[in-house]
Amino acid sequence: MSFYCKDSEYLVYEGVKVCPITNGDQFLSNYHFDRYEIWECAVALIGLYFMFRILGFLALWLLAKKKGTA
Repeated sequence: MSFYCKDSEYLVYEGVKVCPITNGDQFLSNYHFDRYEIWECAVALIGLYFMFRILGFLALWLLAKKKGTA
């Protein structure tokens, strides 16, 4: 994927206008999205899924217990 710069986004380097980001790999590297492996992200996503499921269950259980229907 190629990126293009607007006139306001160019940087001047030794008298030459340069687009600072020209491809997706540079973008990901600039924002540090390349520091984790894909399996680490998948494990984190699965962990968040189960954490929110458990929190949701506990919240519903506490509400039912408070109303006296549990």
